[in-house]
Amino acid sequence: MWEFLAEEAAPFMVAAARRYGRAVLAAGESDGAGDDRESAGRRLLQLVFGPARGREVPPLVAGLIGDPDSQQALAGVTACADEVFQADPGTAAEAAAVMAGVYRAQAAAGRVQALGGPG
Repeated sequence: MWEFLAEEAAPFMVAAARRYGRAVLAAGESDGAGDDRESAGRRLLQLVFGPARGREVPPLVAGLIGDPDSQQALAGVTACADEVFQADPGTAAEAAAVMAGVYRAQAAAGRVQALGGPG
């Protein structure tokens, strides 16, 4: 049912890694997921890896933060997300809702071009 969810989430997670760096899993204002890709990506990473709560950033996330353009780092994070989404339909549904919220906000703002895919 959630075949491509992790792949759809990947650009959001990369955007969050770029914006938030090592604080990407920290509890913050955007824990409810904002209307922007970075805030949504932060929430997606928190769904997959859990909020930091004082612990170290997991190696897969640290790799993505260290090099957001790394296909290897992205593949590792995406594979982990896929496992979580396949194992827990509730988490998968929440992840889908987070991404849908961004798309709805973009459409409401008239940024229909942005709905075509990662940018």
